[in-house]
Amino acid sequence: GLVTVWLARTQNILSWPWGIVSAASLGYFFMQIGLSGQQWLNWGYFMVMQVWAWPYWAFGGVDKTPLLVTRLGTRGWVLMVLALVVGTGLVYTAISIIVPTSQYPILDAIVVASSVVAQFLLGQKKLESWYLWLGPVNVLSVVLFVLAGAYMVLALYVAFLVHALFAIRSWRRELLLTRH
Repeated sequence: GLVTVWLARTQNILSWPWGIVSAASLGYFFMQIGLSGQQWLNWGYFMVMQVWAWPYWAFGGVDKTPLLVTRLGTRGWVLMVLALVVGTGLVYTAISIIVPTSQYPILDAIVVASSVVAQFLLGQKKLESWYLWLGPVNVLSVVLFVLAGAYMVLALYVAFLVHALFAIRSWRRELLLTRH
């Protein structure tokens, strides 16, 4: 997981195959500790997104060139917030119905919905993806994993949080350089 995030932060295309391995491993771990939303997120979404984003980063730019870092416009921000709110409600409902014994379903749902949106934006090389990774995903994951007693994965998410801070700085710098 750390290698995947470091590679994404440094805009290395190898983050995507590493991400497949990471999502498979983390999904299994979350299944073992009863965090169904996190398991579904890794197996049902992150693995699929790795396959989509890998060639998109390589050929999604102008004239099939590598994709550049960009920002969301006003419409993108509105859609992002709407996706977060609706996604959280849908994930919470699904967890409550399918796995009524799931621990901390609302917190799990917020993290899952935020992760879905953040991963989609990361696949598009949007700077805002890192703000989502930092805030709702990593900060709330730290809380979730403390509550669940998952201390090893807690340490991983603290490291992810630090990576997100560095990613924001480097991607903002990259964005400024490509504008000039």
